[in-house]
Amino acid sequence: GRGLVGGSVAVAWVSMLMLVAQWFSPARFASMSGVSLAVGTMGAVLAGVPLRALSDLFGWRMVMGASGIIAIALGLLIWIYVRDMPTQRGYKNHVAKRPAHEVTLPLLTALGHTLRFPAVWLIFWIPSGVCGAILTFTGLWGVPYLTTWHGLNVKEASLIITGMLIAFAAGSLFFGALSDKLKQRKLPYFLGAIFSISGFIILGIQPELPIPLVSVLLWATAFGGGSMVLSFGYVKESVPHHLGATAVGIVNLGVMVGPLVQQPVLGAILDHYAAAENITGAYSKAGMTVCMLVLAVWVGTSIVSLMLSRETHAKPRFA
Repeated sequence: GRGLVGGSVAVAWVSMLMLVAQWFSPARFASMSGVSLAVGTMGAVLAGVPLRALSDLFGWRMVMGASGIIAIALGLLIWIYVRDMPTQRGYKNHVAKRPAHEVTLPLLTALGHTLRFPAVWLIFWIPSGVCGAILTFTGLWGVPYLTTWHGLNVKEASLIITGMLIAFAAGSLFFGALSDKLKQRKLPYFLGAIFSISGFIILGIQPELPIPLVSVLLWATAFGGGSMVLSFGYVKESVPHHLGATAVGIVNLGVMVGPLVQQPVLGAILDHYAAAENITGAYSKAGMTVCMLVLAVWVGTSIVSLMLSRETHAKPRFA
């Protein structure tokens, strides 16, 4: 069941980005990608405290069933009303007509051709840290960190983590619009990454800060993480047009590589420190501090990858 949910979400996101590319001007791709990511992130916000409240009120089975019914209804509405191309609804197409010699490549062939571009590998790695670190923290040990280090109860800690998701959504809107306005991808992405790494470094070096300052740092870190939305326009502009969707799919995989690796690694670190200090049923403060610095290092590798990539100036590099 979880595999079906995860697979469908991945397909929906990449398909939505391709619809954005068809229906909106290329000059607005990053902005509209930011809007879509913000809307999706608000779904994650609703899946936190509000979903828990509904589950307590109606029971988790009814809530999950209702969520499934709503998803089916949305799918039917999309199938009925949404079209791949604006011309199918009588509007102007924003994408140039494909050259007659351009053919649709088989999946594995397209994948092989796309992976030949160094830019794809570089951009693939960037969100694994900039976004992956946020997903790992909020999803794995953000609440235990706040309850252990700062003595908050679970509800208070959950509200701060929810604030991080809202900040992430706001960051995607801000950096997407900024990138389109500046006609640059690297600079806004770099600014967001600096926000992200700074928060992890400060909290790793000075973990006993007052909780208001900790909250601001976490929200700023998540805000910077929202810059990951630039990855998709960046990679789409870095490959030939007929490989754009494949490249976007590869980068979308990169988003999840971070949490896939970080969560078990950080979990092992936390378990190691807890065992060393004979702590049961809780995490070690020292272990959490080390995890913060590990996330900072990972984001640092993303920044290096970003610096090695080539600016597209919000224009396709290939005809």
